[in-house]
Amino acid sequence: RERQSVAHIAAALGLDEGHVRTVLAEVGQ
Repeated sequence: RERQSVAHIAAALGLDEGHVRTVLAEVGQ
């Protein structure tokens, strides 16, 4: 479910999924 959410965010923002995951990882720290 979490991965699907990341993909949805990436699509909504027009960004690469990998980039979104990196940003979320940094924010989570």
